[in-house]
Amino acid sequence: MFSSAGFINPIGSEELKSNGFILRSGLYRFSVFTPQAGSWRWFGETKSLAPENVAPSDISGESAIKLRWVVEEVGGVSAAKSIFKLQFSERPDFVGGVSDVTEAEFCGPSSFWCYVDKIKPVNHKRNLAVEYEFLIKPASASLNTVYFFRLFDTERNRPIALGDGATFPSITLGSTLVAFSLDGSPSISFGSLDPFKSKEVSQRLTITSKGANGYRLFLFQRQGLLGRSSGAEIAPIAGTNEEPKNWASACADVSRGCYGYHSGDKSLSENSERFARKDTYARLEEKPKEIAFSPFPVAEDKINVIFKAEIGDEQPADTYESSVAYIIVPTF
Repeated sequence: MFSSAGFINPIGSEELKSNGFILRSGLYRFSVFTPQAGSWRWFGETKSLAPENVAPSDISGESAIKLRWVVEEVGGVSAAKSIFKLQFSERPDFVGGVSDVTEAEFCGPSSFWCYVDKIKPVNHKRNLAVEYEFLIKPASASLNTVYFFRLFDTERNRPIALGDGATFPSITLGSTLVAFSLDGSPSISFGSLDPFKSKEVSQRLTITSKGANGYRLFLFQRQGLLGRSSGAEIAPIAGTNEEPKNWASACADVSRGCYGYHSGDKSLSENSERFARKDTYARLEEKPKEIAFSPFPVAEDKINVIFKAEIGDEQPADTYESSVAYIIVPTF
Protein backbone atom coordinates (compact mmCIF):
# COMPACT_ATOMS: atom_id res chain seq x y z
CA MET A 1 0.00 0.00 0.00
CA PHE A 2 1.56 3.22 -1.14
CA SER A 3 0.72 6.91 -0.88
CA SER A 4 2.16 9.64 -3.10
CA ALA A 5 5.87 10.31 -3.64
CA GLY A 6 8.09 11.23 -0.73
CA PHE A 7 10.56 9.64 1.64
CA ILE A 8 10.03 5.87 2.08
CA ASN A 9 10.21 4.39 5.57
CA PRO A 10 9.49 0.64 6.04
CA ILE A 11 6.99 -0.10 8.80
CA GLY A 12 7.19 -3.90 8.69
CA SER A 13 8.13 -6.46 6.04
CA GLU A 14 8.69 -10.04 5.11
CA GLU A 15 11.69 -11.15 3.07
CA LEU A 16 11.65 -13.88 0.41
CA LYS A 17 14.90 -15.07 -1.18
CA SER A 18 15.71 -17.00 -4.32
CA ASN A 19 18.85 -17.63 -6.32
CA GLY A 20 18.19 -14.61 -8.55
CA PHE A 21 16.58 -11.97 -6.36
CA ILE A 22 15.26 -10.92 -3.00
CA LEU A 23 11.59 -9.90 -2.70
CA ARG A 24 10.61 -7.62 0.18
CA SER A 25 6.92 -7.06 0.80
CA GLY A 26 4.94 -5.22 3.41
CA LEU A 27 3.46 -1.81 4.29
CA TYR A 28 5.45 1.33 3.50
CA ARG A 29 4.80 4.91 4.65
CA PHE A 30 5.57 8.02 2.59
CA SER A 31 6.40 11.35 4.29
CA VAL A 32 4.42 13.80 2.15
CA PHE A 33 5.01 17.57 2.09
CA THR A 34 2.02 18.92 4.03
CA PRO A 35 2.19 22.67 4.74
CA GLN A 36 -0.47 24.40 6.81
CA ALA A 37 -1.03 28.15 7.14
CA GLY A 38 -1.09 29.39 10.72
CA SER A 39 -0.90 32.73 12.53
CA TRP A 40 -0.55 36.04 10.65
CA ARG A 41 -0.13 39.73 11.33
CA TRP A 42 -0.18 42.99 9.33
CA PHE A 43 2.55 45.63 9.67
CA GLY A 44 3.04 49.18 8.41
CA GLU A 45 6.40 50.86 7.89
CA THR A 46 7.28 51.11 11.58
CA LYS A 47 4.67 49.26 13.63
CA SER A 48 2.00 46.60 13.70
CA LEU A 49 -1.35 47.60 12.22
CA ALA A 50 -3.36 45.23 14.42
CA PRO A 51 -2.86 42.37 16.90
CA GLU A 52 -2.03 38.88 15.67
CA ASN A 53 -4.80 37.28 13.58
CA VAL A 54 -6.83 40.53 13.67
CA ALA A 55 -7.75 42.36 10.45
CA PRO A 56 -6.92 46.10 10.32
CA SER A 57 -9.34 48.54 8.72
CA ASP A 58 -9.24 52.10 7.35
CA ILE A 59 -5.71 51.53 6.04
CA SER A 60 -4.13 54.16 3.82
CA GLY A 61 -4.22 53.25 0.15
CA GLU A 62 -0.87 54.78 -0.74
CA SER A 63 1.68 52.92 1.41
CA ALA A 64 3.17 49.44 1.23
CA ILE A 65 2.12 47.01 3.97
CA LYS A 66 3.65 43.78 5.25
CA LEU A 67 1.86 40.51 5.83
CA ARG A 68 3.79 38.08 8.02
CA TRP A 69 2.39 34.56 7.90
CA VAL A 70 3.60 31.38 9.62
CA VAL A 71 3.63 28.18 7.54
CA GLU A 72 4.08 24.94 9.43
CA GLU A 73 5.03 21.65 7.76
CA VAL A 74 3.16 18.84 9.51
CA GLY A 75 4.37 15.98 7.29
CA GLY A 76 7.94 16.13 8.51
CA VAL A 77 9.37 17.48 5.24
CA SER A 78 11.29 20.75 5.22
CA ALA A 79 9.58 23.68 3.42
CA ALA A 80 12.81 25.67 3.12
CA LYS A 81 12.84 25.58 -0.69
CA SER A 82 9.10 25.84 -1.23
CA ILE A 83 7.71 28.68 -3.30
CA PHE A 84 4.44 30.32 -2.27
CA LYS A 85 2.47 33.20 -3.71
CA LEU A 86 -0.41 35.28 -2.44
CA GLN A 87 -3.88 35.21 -3.89
CA PHE A 88 -6.80 37.42 -2.91
CA SER A 89 -10.57 37.51 -3.17
CA GLU A 90 -13.50 39.46 -1.82
CA ARG A 91 -14.99 36.14 -0.73
CA PRO A 92 -13.75 34.53 2.50
CA ASP A 93 -14.30 31.04 1.02
CA PHE A 94 -12.36 31.87 -2.18
CA VAL A 95 -15.15 30.45 -4.32
CA GLY A 96 -14.85 32.66 -7.38
CA GLY A 97 -13.14 35.99 -7.91
CA VAL A 98 -9.67 34.71 -6.99
CA SER A 99 -6.65 36.60 -8.37
CA ASP A 100 -2.90 36.56 -7.90
CA VAL A 101 -1.07 39.49 -6.34
CA THR A 102 0.77 41.06 -9.30
CA GLU A 103 4.55 40.96 -9.57
CA ALA A 104 6.15 44.38 -9.00
CA GLU A 105 7.46 44.73 -12.57
CA PHE A 106 4.00 44.10 -14.03
CA CYS A 107 2.04 46.32 -11.62
CA GLY A 108 -0.19 48.72 -13.55
CA PRO A 109 -3.53 50.57 -13.54
CA SER A 110 -5.47 47.30 -13.95
CA SER A 111 -3.75 45.63 -10.98
CA PHE A 112 -5.57 45.40 -7.66
CA TRP A 113 -2.69 44.34 -5.38
CA CYS A 114 1.03 44.27 -6.21
CA TYR A 115 4.22 42.99 -4.63
CA VAL A 116 6.76 45.63 -3.62
CA ASP A 117 9.57 43.19 -2.81
CA LYS A 118 10.36 39.50 -3.17
CA ILE A 119 8.74 37.00 -0.81
CA LYS A 120 11.15 35.90 1.89
CA PRO A 121 11.26 33.79 5.05
CA VAL A 122 12.04 36.08 7.98
CA ASN A 123 11.93 33.84 11.03
CA HIS A 124 12.45 30.09 11.44
CA LYS A 125 10.18 29.03 14.26
CA ARG A 126 9.83 25.77 16.19
CA ASN A 127 10.16 22.47 14.36
CA LEU A 128 9.49 22.98 10.64
CA ALA A 129 7.46 26.22 10.96
CA VAL A 130 8.66 29.23 8.95
CA GLU A 131 7.35 32.81 9.05
CA TYR A 132 7.15 34.40 5.62
CA GLU A 133 6.94 38.12 4.84
CA PHE A 134 4.94 39.50 1.90
CA LEU A 135 5.46 43.20 1.15
CA ILE A 136 2.51 44.38 -0.95
CA LYS A 137 0.66 47.56 -1.87
CA PRO A 138 -2.82 48.38 -3.17
CA ALA A 139 -2.96 49.55 -6.78
CA SER A 140 -6.58 49.86 -7.89
CA ALA A 141 -8.03 47.97 -4.93
CA SER A 142 -11.42 49.35 -3.98
CA LEU A 143 -11.96 51.34 -0.81
CA ASN A 144 -14.24 50.11 1.97
CA THR A 145 -13.94 46.59 0.56
CA VAL A 146 -12.69 43.61 2.58
CA TYR A 147 -9.97 41.62 0.79
CA PHE A 148 -9.06 38.09 1.93
CA PHE A 149 -5.67 36.53 1.19
CA ARG A 150 -4.52 32.93 0.92
CA LEU A 151 -1.24 31.14 0.20
CA PHE A 152 -0.79 29.13 -2.98
CA ASP A 153 1.86 26.45 -3.50
CA THR A 154 3.23 27.17 -6.98
CA GLU A 155 5.26 23.93 -7.19
CA ARG A 156 2.29 21.69 -6.46
CA ASN A 157 -0.30 24.02 -7.99
CA ARG A 158 -2.68 24.07 -5.06
CA PRO A 159 -3.71 26.41 -2.22
CA ILE A 160 -2.23 25.91 1.24
CA ALA A 161 -4.73 24.56 3.74
CA LEU A 162 -5.37 26.32 7.02
CA GLY A 163 -4.16 24.76 10.23
CA ASP A 164 -6.47 24.05 13.15
CA GLY A 165 -8.14 27.27 14.29
CA ALA A 166 -6.36 29.37 11.65
CA THR A 167 -8.08 31.99 9.49
CA PHE A 168 -7.35 33.81 6.25
CA PRO A 169 -5.82 37.28 6.65
CA SER A 170 -8.03 40.16 5.57
CA ILE A 171 -7.71 43.92 5.29
CA THR A 172 -9.91 46.92 4.46
CA LEU A 173 -8.63 50.08 2.79
CA GLY A 174 -9.74 53.35 4.34
CA SER A 175 -11.86 56.08 2.79
CA THR A 176 -9.42 59.02 2.96
CA LEU A 177 -9.06 59.48 -0.77
CA VAL A 178 -8.35 63.08 -1.55
CA ALA A 179 -7.34 66.37 0.00
CA PHE A 180 -8.07 69.73 -1.64
CA SER A 181 -7.32 73.26 -0.52
CA LEU A 182 -7.20 76.84 -1.79
CA ASP A 183 -4.04 78.80 -1.06
CA GLY A 184 -5.04 82.10 0.48
CA SER A 185 -8.53 83.57 0.64
CA PRO A 186 -11.39 81.81 -1.18
CA SER A 187 -12.59 85.25 -2.31
CA ILE A 188 -10.73 87.08 -5.08
CA SER A 189 -11.35 90.52 -6.59
CA PHE A 190 -10.64 92.26 -9.88
CA GLY A 191 -10.82 95.60 -8.09
CA SER A 192 -11.94 98.50 -10.28
CA LEU A 193 -12.19 97.75 -14.01
CA ASP A 194 -11.36 100.47 -16.52
CA PRO A 195 -12.87 100.27 -20.01
CA PHE A 196 -10.82 98.30 -22.55
CA LYS A 197 -8.22 97.28 -19.98
CA SER A 198 -8.39 93.59 -19.06
CA LYS A 199 -7.46 92.34 -15.61
CA GLU A 200 -6.44 88.93 -14.31
CA VAL A 201 -6.71 87.35 -10.87
CA SER A 202 -5.86 83.79 -9.92
CA GLN A 203 -6.45 81.05 -7.40
CA ARG A 204 -3.90 78.37 -6.55
CA LEU A 205 -5.23 74.92 -5.68
CA THR A 206 -3.31 72.20 -3.84
CA ILE A 207 -4.40 68.62 -4.46
CA THR A 208 -3.46 65.28 -2.94
CA SER A 209 -5.12 62.19 -4.37
CA LYS A 210 -4.66 58.56 -3.35
CA GLY A 211 -6.66 57.29 -6.31
CA ALA A 212 -4.69 54.67 -8.23
CA ASN A 213 -5.34 56.59 -11.45
CA GLY A 214 -4.99 60.07 -9.96
CA TYR A 215 -7.84 62.56 -10.11
CA ARG A 216 -9.96 64.88 -12.23
CA LEU A 217 -10.81 68.44 -11.17
CA PHE A 218 -13.93 70.22 -12.44
CA LEU A 219 -15.06 73.84 -12.30
CA PHE A 220 -18.53 75.35 -12.63
CA GLN A 221 -20.25 78.65 -11.79
CA ARG A 222 -23.37 79.08 -9.68
CA GLN A 223 -24.16 82.38 -11.39
CA GLY A 224 -22.62 84.66 -13.98
CA LEU A 225 -20.68 87.84 -13.18
CA LEU A 226 -23.74 89.93 -12.30
CA GLY A 227 -24.22 93.48 -11.03
CA ARG A 228 -25.43 93.53 -7.45
CA SER A 229 -27.88 96.45 -8.04
CA SER A 230 -28.52 96.54 -11.78
CA GLY A 231 -28.48 92.83 -12.52
CA ALA A 232 -26.38 93.63 -15.59
CA GLU A 233 -23.85 90.99 -16.61
CA ILE A 234 -20.25 91.07 -17.73
CA ALA A 235 -20.82 88.60 -20.54
CA PRO A 236 -19.03 85.24 -20.82
CA ILE A 237 -16.44 85.03 -23.58
CA ALA A 238 -16.93 83.04 -26.78
CA GLY A 239 -14.37 80.33 -25.95
CA THR A 240 -15.52 77.08 -24.32
CA ASN A 241 -13.76 74.49 -22.21
CA GLU A 242 -13.77 72.14 -25.15
CA GLU A 243 -12.40 74.82 -27.51
CA PRO A 244 -10.76 77.66 -25.57
CA LYS A 245 -9.72 80.72 -27.57
CA ASN A 246 -7.13 83.43 -27.27
CA TRP A 247 -8.43 86.54 -25.51
CA ALA A 248 -8.56 88.74 -28.58
CA SER A 249 -10.87 86.42 -30.51
CA ALA A 250 -12.82 85.29 -27.45
CA CYS A 251 -13.56 88.92 -26.53
CA ALA A 252 -14.11 90.34 -30.01
CA ASP A 253 -17.19 92.31 -28.85
CA VAL A 254 -16.27 94.04 -25.58
CA SER A 255 -19.39 96.24 -25.51
CA ARG A 256 -21.16 93.74 -23.20
CA GLY A 257 -17.95 92.93 -21.35
CA CYS A 258 -15.92 89.73 -21.30
CA TYR A 259 -15.34 87.21 -18.52
CA GLY A 260 -13.55 83.85 -18.64
CA TYR A 261 -10.86 81.62 -17.17
CA HIS A 262 -7.67 79.78 -18.06
CA SER A 263 -6.49 76.48 -16.53
CA GLY A 264 -2.83 76.15 -15.61
CA ASP A 265 -2.88 72.38 -16.23
CA LYS A 266 -1.31 71.85 -19.64
CA SER A 267 -2.47 68.25 -20.08
CA LEU A 268 -6.00 67.08 -19.35
CA SER A 269 -7.63 63.67 -19.71
CA GLU A 270 -7.54 61.86 -23.06
CA ASN A 271 -4.18 63.56 -23.72
CA SER A 272 -5.86 66.90 -24.37
CA GLU A 273 -3.56 69.94 -24.37
CA ARG A 274 -6.23 72.53 -25.01
CA PHE A 275 -4.95 74.83 -22.25
CA ALA A 276 -1.27 74.24 -23.02
CA ARG A 277 -0.86 77.75 -24.48
CA LYS A 278 -1.06 80.56 -21.93
CA ASP A 279 -3.40 82.73 -24.00
CA THR A 280 -6.34 80.28 -24.00
CA TYR A 281 -9.60 81.13 -22.24
CA ALA A 282 -13.00 79.54 -21.78
CA ARG A 283 -16.35 80.74 -20.50
CA LEU A 284 -17.63 79.57 -17.13
CA GLU A 285 -20.71 77.37 -17.30
CA GLU A 286 -23.20 75.88 -14.88
CA LYS A 287 -22.21 72.39 -16.02
CA PRO A 288 -18.92 71.16 -14.45
CA LYS A 289 -15.97 71.23 -16.86
CA GLU A 290 -12.60 69.53 -16.43
CA ILE A 291 -9.75 71.92 -15.67
CA ALA A 292 -7.08 69.62 -14.17
CA PHE A 293 -6.12 65.97 -14.41
CA SER A 294 -3.49 63.48 -13.26
CA PRO A 295 -3.30 59.81 -14.30
CA PHE A 296 -1.29 58.95 -11.16
CA PRO A 297 -1.62 59.45 -7.39
CA VAL A 298 -0.23 62.86 -6.40
CA ALA A 299 0.86 64.67 -3.27
CA GLU A 300 0.38 68.45 -3.08
CA ASP A 301 -0.09 68.97 -6.80
CA LYS A 302 -0.32 72.74 -7.53
CA ILE A 303 -2.78 74.10 -10.09
CA ASN A 304 -3.35 77.77 -10.98
CA VAL A 305 -6.73 78.91 -12.29
CA ILE A 306 -6.68 82.38 -13.85
CA PHE A 307 -9.84 84.48 -14.15
CA LYS A 308 -9.90 87.37 -16.60
CA ALA A 309 -12.36 90.21 -17.18
CA GLU A 310 -12.68 93.27 -19.45
CA ILE A 311 -15.43 95.87 -19.97
CA GLY A 312 -16.37 98.44 -22.57
CA ASP A 313 -17.41 102.05 -22.01
CA GLU A 314 -21.12 101.13 -22.01
CA GLN A 315 -20.94 98.70 -19.10
CA PRO A 316 -23.27 99.87 -16.27
CA ALA A 317 -21.38 100.93 -13.16
CA ASP A 318 -22.00 98.43 -10.39
CA THR A 319 -20.41 95.91 -8.07
CA TYR A 320 -20.28 92.64 -9.99
CA GLU A 321 -20.21 89.28 -8.26
CA SER A 322 -20.04 85.63 -9.23
CA SER A 323 -19.66 82.31 -7.45
CA VAL A 324 -17.70 79.32 -8.68
CA ALA A 325 -17.22 75.83 -7.27
CA TYR A 326 -14.68 73.05 -7.71
CA ILE A 327 -15.33 69.32 -7.76
CA ILE A 328 -12.44 66.90 -7.34
CA VAL A 329 -12.87 63.21 -8.16
CA PRO A 330 -10.23 60.54 -7.37
CA THR A 331 -10.06 57.93 -10.11
CA PHE A 332 -9.30 54.21 -9.95
